[in-house]
Amino acid sequence: MEKNNHISVAIVGAGLSGSLLAINLLKKTFDGKIDIFLIESSKKRFGRGVAYSPNSIYQKLNVPAKGMSLFPENPNHFVDWWKSNEKNYFYLGESYDENSFFPRFIFGDYLESTLNSNIQTKSSNKEFFTINDEVVDASKIESQWKIKLSSGAELIVDNLILATGNIPPGNPNYLSNEVLDNKRYLHNPWDDSLFESIQLNETLGILGSGLSMVDVIMTLKRKNFQGKIVSFSRSGKLPKVHSIPDHLNPTPFPELFGNVNDDVNKIRNWLRENDGLSDVNLMNVIRPYTSVIWKSWDSKSQRRFIRHVRPFWESFRHRIPSESMAIISEWIQLGKLTFLKARIQSSRLEKETIEITTLEPHSKFGSYRFDRLINCTGPDTKLKEVKSDLYTNLMKKGYIIQSENGIGFVTGNLGQVKSKEGKFLENLYCLGPLRKNELWESTALREIRDQVNELTSVISNSNSNSNSNTNTKKSDPLNQSSV
Repeated sequence: MEKNNHISVAIVGAGLSGSLLAINLLKKTFDGKIDIFLIESSKKRFGRGVAYSPNSIYQKLNVPAKGMSLFPENPNHFVDWWKSNEKNYFYLGESYDENSFFPRFIFGDYLESTLNSNIQTKSSNKEFFTINDEVVDASKIESQWKIKLSSGAELIVDNLILATGNIPPGNPNYLSNEVLDNKRYLHNPWDDSLFESIQLNETLGILGSGLSMVDVIMTLKRKNFQGKIVSFSRSGKLPKVHSIPDHLNPTPFPELFGNVNDDVNKIRNWLRENDGLSDVNLMNVIRPYTSVIWKSWDSKSQRRFIRHVRPFWESFRHRIPSESMAIISEWIQLGKLTFLKARIQSSRLEKETIEITTLEPHSKFGSYRFDRLINCTGPDTKLKEVKSDLYTNLMKKGYIIQSENGIGFVTGNLGQVKSKEGKFLENLYCLGPLRKNELWESTALREIRDQVNELTSVISNSNSNSNSNTNTKKSDPLNQSSV
């Protein structure tokens, strides 16, 4: 095979995963030429995605600043950037250092700034384009990919990277059609316009008690919300609070053998042995093993873990800063916020409200009415229910298939996408949350950095018998070449 000296890459999604891949490709030394297309439907999400939007002032990162560098070989990169730009944030009236949990929008500024900096300093053999449009379809043409955009434009590239992040929550089956079709039901907690419809003195119901729920509470705090909120979940568990790292070493992590019952029990016993140690220390020991453990279980065991253990795991794994918990605790004390362990049985519209009925501990039934009901149950995982033209079309063509564990579609050890025919499709990869079926742990910066570094090497070493031919058709989709 002759090494190709002109390749093209289309990255769908300009959040953390997509933007970091673009940054790494811009930094990477290539022998030949490379054209990079970063495609995002929302202008305000270019270079930052949903999680780090400009509105996320009260929403804190879940990792201290010293662990948030985009580059593992330069662990102080984010902290150094902050020191150079701190003066621009004087209006916050707070001081931050390497141990601080920064507001998410600041990390978004850092990500966007780093992307722009690398665009401006790119070498002459690289072309970079942003496309403000939605990808609605993709087709394989020999060794290349033809991408169709909602504007009608088409783009042909050598490599197609799916980095669309978390898919919005699916609709729980206990919600009636009349509720699903009503504007009082807010199905996507990550929608930029979510809070425009909420009045400050309304009564809100929230489905779920995880990180999405915390994000909603933090945004409502910023908007000076004065109403009341009830959060429902089957476990009734909140995320735990980050503790301060200590100098005590946990006992050795147990050896596991791929049996979900035995493995979960061994991990629980290990946690009991180390009771009192900082959860940061414990998580640092577990973290390298999570994907290995997940892969050692068959799909049936993985589904059992999701059904029975997932709420406990996520409460321990996805911790929140003490500042966020302080706001939640204050609202609980004021009677503004209630957490309820319950299974929702049904829902209906009742006059100008949404009424839900619940089954609570000790066979107690409940009934509640809300002005708005917000779905914070977490990302959807069932492909046939995902409301996305792109993924619907990819599934119809057999390019993607539902994974046996029920989490999204099937991917390989480098993010390759497996088709209905059981083969990995050439030059089609995905990043970040889209790989959760394979890795389980695939949403945090640490894992995304590793994935991006691997994929950057794959792309830089890609070969072809003939030079690529990157074309746009019908209309020119290219916007300015900086974010």
